[in-house]
Amino acid sequence: MALTLFDNEVSFHVVGDEDNRLQEFLRLHTLARVSLLDTADFIIVRGPGKRDVVLSEAKKESFYFRKKGQP
Repeated sequence: MALTLFDNEVSFHVVGDEDNRLQEFLRLHTLARVSLLDTADFIIVRGPGKRDVVLSEAKKESFYFRKKGQP
C-alpha cells in the first residue's frame, strides 16, 4: 500500500525497523522523505506493542486537508 500512497511530497517514519531495510526500500522506490515520528505524514509500525506509543507521539493532522491548503 505504501508504494501506492507515497511520493516525493510526503514523509514517513517506520517504527520497529531496526536495520532500516524497509525504510530504505520505501525511500528509494517512492522518493518519499524519511521523517521523525512526530512530523511524519505516514507511520508504519512493525511488530507488536508499539501502537500506543506511536499514537501518543504522532502528528495530529488530517493529510487530506493539509494537502488542500486548509487548517
